[in-house]
Amino acid sequence: MKIWQPIAIAVAVCLAAVFLIIGGCKNGLWISGSTIVTRSQDGAVTVRGLGSAKYRSNTMPPNLGFGAMKDYHFTKRPPWLRDSIDYASITSVTIGNGVTHVGSFAFLFCDNLTSVTFGRDVLVIGYGAFWGTGLTSLTLPNSLIEIEKFAFANSTSLISVTIPQSVRSIGSNLNALDNSPRLTSINVDKGNRNYSSVDGMLFNKKGDKLLIYPCGKGSTYTIPANVISILSPFDNCAGLTDIFADESNMKFTSAGGVLFNKDMTRLERYPEGKHGSAYTIPDGVTEIYVGAFYQCTGLTSVTIPNSVVEISTGAFSYCTSLTSITISNNMAKIGTNAFLGCTGLKSMTSLNPVPPVIENRGAFKEVNACLYVPESSISAYRTAFAWKDFECIKPLSEAPAM
Repeated sequence: MKIWQPIAIAVAVCLAAVFLIIGGCKNGLWISGSTIVTRSQDGAVTVRGLGSAKYRSNTMPPNLGFGAMKDYHFTKRPPWLRDSIDYASITSVTIGNGVTHVGSFAFLFCDNLTSVTFGRDVLVIGYGAFWGTGLTSLTLPNSLIEIEKFAFANSTSLISVTIPQSVRSIGSNLNALDNSPRLTSINVDKGNRNYSSVDGMLFNKKGDKLLIYPCGKGSTYTIPANVISILSPFDNCAGLTDIFADESNMKFTSAGGVLFNKDMTRLERYPEGKHGSAYTIPDGVTEIYVGAFYQCTGLTSVTIPNSVVEISTGAFSYCTSLTSITISNNMAKIGTNAFLGCTGLKSMTSLNPVPPVIENRGAFKEVNACLYVPESSISAYRTAFAWKDFECIKPLSEAPAM
């Protein structure tokens, strides 16, 4: 235990006693780390602490001092969230001055929470802190340095977010705002050194890397001419039907609303909401990129040409309606979690007589399909890493008609 922690706890206990004496809490009072959390009868929660953002913002992660809430867990939740009545009763949260860290999962699933106010000392908003709330707009404090993973994920009512100049990190994989289907606008202070926004979309500071596309913006999007990189910005955008690229873009192009690299050797992204249940990947494509078909639940079949030699990480993960797929005879490598969660997959055909390299067993996790391979290669597949986990391996001659 760090030297200051016993002092912080003692201070918190004293504060709790004071609040009880003066009637500062009408319906609940809890100690959380070195902060005091109170809830009134009208559903208003207030968090109080003795920390300060002053002199604490030059390190990463920042020094949180005496104002840090305790971090909670998805399965071990805070004491003010004991049951469904508690979740429903919280309507507003005030993070007071002196609070430096909002604890992980502190206000998880508070779907009637529509208002949050941050004090001047908040440095970190913890993992999943406001996961699944009813917030519609969000203005973050000028002291904030880090927004941890999934901090505002599953915010189905969230429409706009304003990010101050102080923020350096938005989730390790830019997933702090994951699965916010109505989000239309992310606005970044022009003084921010790490991020920028254009037309409500989040970019790196230079503006040439698209980081987050707000899923509520519309059904089509055109990659600007200057963009050279995209970092899975379209995940969970079920309403997105077409992705195009500016004709003068040097890195990307599109065909039929599907995004490719410029020379069309790599399929970058198939829109989750694209109409149609079947898709044929163009001949000449050699790689199906990371998350290219992620969560495309409308697809039942994908035809992969012989030119494809690699299926990258998570390429078809959670394509739950996909029933069959054929892997080309030139396939060399299948990435981590490539078919994870493809629960509807009933038949998989591999034309390659040599089992392609599998990065990890998660490639086919939750898949209960029969594998069809060249008859002379059955024994090779039954002993190959990950392939041998298929309970059903049969010769191509028994494969169902496509």
